[in-house]
Amino acid sequence: MMNEMKPPDDREYIEALMMDALDGNLSKSGERELNKYLAEYPDLANDLAGMQEVNVLFADVEMAEPSADFVANTIDMLPSSSTSRWVVGVGFALALFVALAPLAGLTYLFSNLPAQATVLQLTESILNGLAQLVLSFSELASSQPVSYLIPIAMVGSILLWAAVYRRTVGAILPARS
Repeated sequence: MMNEMKPPDDREYIEALMMDALDGNLSKSGERELNKYLAEYPDLANDLAGMQEVNVLFADVEMAEPSADFVANTIDMLPSSSTSRWVVGVGFALALFVALAPLAGLTYLFSNLPAQATVLQLTESILNGLAQLVLSFSELASSQPVSYLIPIAMVGSILLWAAVYRRTVGAILPARS
């Protein structure tokens, strides 16, 4: 009786057969194979019976259609373009600040150097700092190679959804003048 409790290893295949049976797209050989599995595993037979009951319940239910103005109303609820520009502007200003903060630290560092420091020494210090930065990132990337993929995935998803948004809004709303 151990077989009745443990479903087969190819459960996804059997569930696909069950879905085809529910949709009426199962061939005769597939039907025989499904019946063999259902006889062998009563819990799967119970699952299929439950799915068939749900199909019967929803067979007569009329699908609700969204209103014709649904998309336009949803777009109207989005922030206005002037608000969006303001938010984007603040975001860029914050990013600029974050990008320039290390430069302020370098300026402070170099202002404390002795007066006889030459341009060559300053250049050497900057290059040493950049080399350390590259080395630390390469160590991170060698120990955790996925660290390369995270920024690439972030930029890719931003570009993807920006394109989806432009296409969706452009297809729905008339061009604004």
